[in-house]
Amino acid sequence: MTVGGSTYEPGLDELQAVLEEVKRLGGLTTEQLGSCDTAMVMRYLRARNGHVRKAASMLHATLKWRAEFGVGTLTVGEFDENQLSSGRMYIAGNDPAGHSILVTRKRSDAVKEGENAAYLRFLVFTLETAVRAMKNGQDKW
Repeated sequence: MTVGGSTYEPGLDELQAVLEEVKRLGGLTTEQLGSCDTAMVMRYLRARNGHVRKAASMLHATLKWRAEFGVGTLTVGEFDENQLSSGRMYIAGNDPAGHSILVTRKRSDAVKEGENAAYLRFLVFTLETAVRAMKNGQDKW
């Protein structure tokens, strides 16, 4: 992977250092820390070009937001038939390389007044579904 014009691939020592820094920052439950897999930590390290503290800070903020938003509680049952069948956003399988195909159709009238919170939950649900659909260690979609 190319980050900032250079090829960078995090090592296990850096991965461990990020996890230790996230723990040191505190305020997270064991469950939140457990939701952090190797691929996730690697993505944050790549995003910060190997800078352990920056990656840990960003990851820590993400884990806190995921808990506050309730990402782990999202289920298909909370979305009505109109949201699910609108065609606004859906996963269309995987390409030959195993990347999830996320289709979004953004229209000016797509989000009606008063449905922003529901739309955001549906967006996060769809993105989480795309991540779960990735195959063979893919981390892009």
